[in-house]
Amino acid sequence: MAQVTGNEGYRALGDRMIAARGLPASAFKAECQIEDGPSARYRPLVVRDGQYEGSYFQDHAPLEECSEVVGHAVRAMYYFCGAMDCAANGRYDDALGRLWANLVGRRMYITGGIGSAGANEGFTADYDLPNRHAYAETCAAIGLVMWASRMARRFQSVEAVGVLLRALYNAVLSGASQDARGYFYANPLESQGEHARRPWFECACCPPNIARMVLSVERYLAWEDDAGLVLAAPVAGRYEVGGHVVNVESDYPWGNDFTLATETQGTIAVRVADPFGGQGTLSWDGGEARSEDGWLVAHALGGGVVRGRLGHVPEFVRSHPLVPENAGRLAAVDGPIVYCAEAVASEPSPNAFRVRASAKPKRSSGGLRVEGTDLSYAASLYSGSAELVGTPRSLDLIPYSTWSNRGPSVMRVWLAEA
Repeated sequence: MAQVTGNEGYRALGDRMIAARGLPASAFKAECQIEDGPSARYRPLVVRDGQYEGSYFQDHAPLEECSEVVGHAVRAMYYFCGAMDCAANGRYDDALGRLWANLVGRRMYITGGIGSAGANEGFTADYDLPNRHAYAETCAAIGLVMWASRMARRFQSVEAVGVLLRALYNAVLSGASQDARGYFYANPLESQGEHARRPWFECACCPPNIARMVLSVERYLAWEDDAGLVLAAPVAGRYEVGGHVVNVESDYPWGNDFTLATETQGTIAVRVADPFGGQGTLSWDGGEARSEDGWLVAHALGGGVVRGRLGHVPEFVRSHPLVPENAGRLAAVDGPIVYCAEAVASEPSPNAFRVRASAKPKRSSGGLRVEGTDLSYAASLYSGSAELVGTPRSLDLIPYSTWSNRGPSVMRVWLAEA
């Protein structure tokens, strides 16, 4: 409201609400104590041994004292966005930096999904990231995109750009089917056929939130700062930012090549993030740039066309050893896109495949192909050896966001390592 109306009183009100959170005289605590009041149903989540404990509401401590993301994941993301928008002089920057490091270093799925538990629709403990029972609410991923965009702008952080794109292209888009007639509330990273999108929800926050994000995505991909125009990703489109106009042609995120054409009179500096490869290039009439600290920078760019190439390639990655579910497993990524193995009907189950870390996934039509994987299983319910079924074969992987579009299926992001 402050941005739209120019009335800074709205920002001051937001700042006051942020500053009041976590103090002893909590409005949330008072509400929860009202018999049959509007917040009475939250008591099991905020009362421990008869005492109010407000982490579910992000009401356990003032923001300046926080170092771990806790409680309801969607509320946390909106809370942090509000703190960045409303606080004067970056008062919460140090705390937000600590919270960011805790989230992306210990409590975020590879898909950009956050909030691993359904009981509180939110966070639990460091490295507690179950795959099959992941909650990872669609709205929480949308909130992460919003916060990551702010972090990228405030701190010129290429890491934050990478998180933004991971969440957007995986944990957000997986929330809707390809025909936009079915939706996920939770976004697990593994299924044995029990998960399917639904046409609607009694609490229908996710479907319209996806629509809002898709229809406003350019706000999160392009912005202006003191150094010029910034593109978080070279997604095809026409961007009008701060009086500058840039036209982008590309097939990103499926390919690495793109072109930029400015309509701006005079000169402008353009930065393009390269968060997943760091080996990208830009070239234009009279100049060339290579990726530095994850950014491709074209200084004093006039009219004409800029040709760019990002540096990412398909690869297998491992997770931190303290994530117990992912021990001995690999996941395939290509830039921002996370891939999964999916089987429907009589197709071989992803549970039986073993992939080699040395294998190089190759881009193919609609996904990635991994050559030379093993398909094996135990001969009985429990057996001392696994039976190899046939010769090593190829395994086709699809973008995680597109799974569950062919009917009930078995799906895994993290595949067993051979």
